[in-house]
Amino acid sequence: MSGYRKFAATTLAIAALAAGPGPTPLAAQARGSDASGRNEVTLSAEPVAAGVRYLRGGAIGFRFGAGFTVGPLRGVSLVDADSGELDEWATMHALVGFRWAGGIQVSLGPGASLAVGDDFSSLYPSGRADLEWGRGRFRIGTAVTTMRIASSFGAGDYWVRWIPVRLGIAFD
Repeated sequence: MSGYRKFAATTLAIAALAAGPGPTPLAAQARGSDASGRNEVTLSAEPVAAGVRYLRGGAIGFRFGAGFTVGPLRGVSLVDADSGELDEWATMHALVGFRWAGGIQVSLGPGASLAVGDDFSSLYPSGRADLEWGRGRFRIGTAVTTMRIASSFGAGDYWVRWIPVRLGIAFD
């Protein structure tokens, strides 16, 4: 093989190795699968509701951002508050998440929920915990939400629901 052909073959081999998937550096493995610290926007669907979540990658697998869901939120009531005909129609949460190298992510956050009743609507404090698994752009997960429904004299009830399936598509 001539010198030119050896040079061309070596250059193509190096370019193919650089462009293709390869082993993850040790520093990236220590930070989890989100080694680049990139931003991610995920569009999600829950039973009847839809949402959007923005997470910014941080150090050692942590992610920070916010999530917004709109639509009649449906799920399995784990703790049912005495709320009458109250429905949760929108939520907004500040989120802190952690992603492991296998694509598993846990997100937790406090927020507010817009609840609509027979003749009123109000914002109530709420919280959310998500567990999801991602492969490429696709996400599948589950969530537990809680909302504190205020009543008279500083009292209140907690409404805790489990959303069994949450599907999403991530963009970064």
